[in-house]
Amino acid sequence: MSANLVPEPGMPSSPAAEFDALLADAQPRLKGYVASLLGAWSDVDDLVQETNLVLLHKRDEFVAGTNFIAWAFRVAFFKATSWRRIRQREGRVMLGETAFQMVAAHAEVRFGQGDPLVDALEDCLKGLSPEERRLVTEKYVERRSLAQQATRLECSANSLHKSISRIRLVLRLCINRKLSRQDP
Repeated sequence: MSANLVPEPGMPSSPAAEFDALLADAQPRLKGYVASLLGAWSDVDDLVQETNLVLLHKRDEFVAGTNFIAWAFRVAFFKATSWRRIRQREGRVMLGETAFQMVAAHAEVRFGQGDPLVDALEDCLKGLSPEERRLVTEKYVERRSLAQQATRLECSANSLHKSISRIRLVLRLCINRKLSRQDP
């Protein structure tokens, strides 16, 4: 989830900002995908960083509206294949080519899908008023204390706590509704 949680309506966004948001949002899934391919945590961060550099270098080749995560996984796959070739020359590869391809296919399916809980939360956040979204963002993303928020809003921390508790209840009920609709 991006730092803004939900963009404010009517806020202009440039293609570069949209790309940056897609790249930031993809990081957990990209890391999981790469970890599945490598099977060794020691090189995961380096390979994710190399993948990110390639993605940034080729940002103009990405077509807005297409599947960013699939594109990022493809770049990571080629980086992992190069990593694997080097390890193979060193005699440090455990999986054969067929097994590596199968792991890659499984990892792409596993990490290519969004988290239903995060998707539901993002949808439910859109249903909040701008002020409610701002309270949630300040509390849970920016990690502002109730006292800081209360000072800004010129209200008591206790009344703010009650407001945030009500918002959390609304979000919890909304998320539960959305997730229950997804069950078979």
